[in-house]
Amino acid sequence: MMRHNRFLKRKNIKDQPLTPWEEMQRKRRQKKSKKRYFFKRKKRIGDKLPLLTRQRNQVLRRRLSINLVFFSLMGILSLYFILPISRISQVTVTGADAQTRSAILAASGLKKGGLLLKTVLMQKKIKQEILTAVAEVKQVRFNYDWTTVKLQTTASPVSGYVLDGKQYYALTKKGVQSQIARNQPADNYPVYSGFGKKPQLKLLAIQMNKMPAKLTSAISEVHYDPSQVNSGRIRVYLNDGNEVIATISTFATKMAYYPAIKAKATQKILVDFEVGAFSYPLKSNN
Repeated sequence: MMRHNRFLKRKNIKDQPLTPWEEMQRKRRQKKSKKRYFFKRKKRIGDKLPLLTRQRNQVLRRRLSINLVFFSLMGILSLYFILPISRISQVTVTGADAQTRSAILAASGLKKGGLLLKTVLMQKKIKQEILTAVAEVKQVRFNYDWTTVKLQTTASPVSGYVLDGKQYYALTKKGVQSQIARNQPADNYPVYSGFGKKPQLKLLAIQMNKMPAKLTSAISEVHYDPSQVNSGRIRVYLNDGNEVIATISTFATKMAYYPAIKAKATQKILVDFEVGAFSYPLKSNN
């Protein structure tokens, strides 16, 4: 009975209107409660950002990995450049004679003690420098045997040798003159004389390349002998003792008739291919 009375009393008190003081106290409590809720919400937002934290850690780990790789590579490279394996111990050249080998080495710039890695990286440029400076070389191949650099060369076909002063310079079949001076021509190639730096020399090389080897090997010397009416006239001395006068632009075509004319001759002759094809007995003062 007493419990029932207490419950009714509490219910009656709860239903009664609040005094102004009580109302003010209630509002103050509600305000404090809202503030606590607000601060709790802000704190929970910070706690709900593990993804951002993980991303930040991933960025830091990535940067750390990049730095480790970079400094490791720098350390390896520094060690490599200190060791003897980073330097050229020897440079060899094959496929060329002694003078050409010296010119190839000079054009390449390769020497003992040079950086091997630099040679590998600049290989294409070194090849081009050799081909530009040494006309006798058609192709260059690089091979590496540990710290030895091997240059394997292929010779460019030679048309003959140009006599300039007392020195001889190779002339390729494309008409490119070498810069390597020789005291005497190599092998049995023709000698070109009196051309200087004139473009006729290149035209002559092209004409010589059109002729069969049997004819070119029969030629001993070709002298540039221009006249007032023919700037391309040449005088050709053959190994058999005969001589030929011809024009550079038609030299290959006209020389095709030489074997037949020679077969009919009974003595040393001078063949004139400048206009037509005529032969005369060769005089001693010619």
